[in-house]
Amino acid sequence: MAIPIEEQRSNGPGKFALSLLLIVPSILSFLASAAIVQNLDFPASALWFIYEVSWYIGIVGALIIVAMLVNGALQGTISAAFLWLMATVAVIGIALIWYASHIYRSPWYS
Repeated sequence: MAIPIEEQRSNGPGKFALSLLLIVPSILSFLASAAIVQNLDFPASALWFIYEVSWYIGIVGALIIVAMLVNGALQGTISAAFLWLMATVAVIGIALIWYASHIYRSPWYS
């Protein structure tokens, strides 16, 4: 007689921590765009560079979070609580990227 073995869902905390790490560029792009608009004491070219690079990396990070979220939901390897937390992080990251691009309108894309 075979004993049924229940799989453990231990991927949740690690993938949630990775999601938090992947949202950092979105936060940087939001802060850099706000600093450019407010004319803070930093060189505008450096802030523009930080904004552009972190904006693109933030988009890639948000896509990776969404892919991890869909993969974990379809395979059932992540518990529902961590799926909700990762979905919240993904929505926050996408919103920060959107706000960053609407706070500072780059002259190159006008």
